[in-house]
Amino acid sequence: MVDYKKVLFLKYGQRKSTREIAAILKCGKTTIAEFLSLFEACDRNVLSYPLAEDVTNERIWTLLYKTNTEDGQHSQFREPEYEKVVSSLKKKGQTLKRQWRLYNQVGVVNGKKPYSYRQFCGQPHPAQSRREH
Repeated sequence: MVDYKKVLFLKYGQRKSTREIAAILKCGKTTIAEFLSLFEACDRNVLSYPLAEDVTNERIWTLLYKTNTEDGQHSQFREPEYEKVVSSLKKKGQTLKRQWRLYNQVGVVNGKKPYSYRQFCGQPHPAQSRREH
């Protein structure tokens, strides 16, 4: 797990860039950028910098990332039309990256943001079960 408290200290306390923070913590700059984006969009009454002494990394993660519904799906993400993606991939010249770009272009819909490319590729879809056998 990323040390969220350290990310916030480096960003707001030491004025480091996303790239510098990623290098210091040895993690991806996209991970840092996504976290900082969620943090900045968060309600300041719930979470703000400087952090209260009792705020833990687990608490930060829960406040920013853990928004599950009853069925276990992430309510903050918009589900792709998997059948459409799979059928499109059968066409010449279509790639998963191209399908993700089309999905991502739509942006946020009803408060649900699109999956990152890695999340998009990692989601189970109808064709996956056939390939695994």
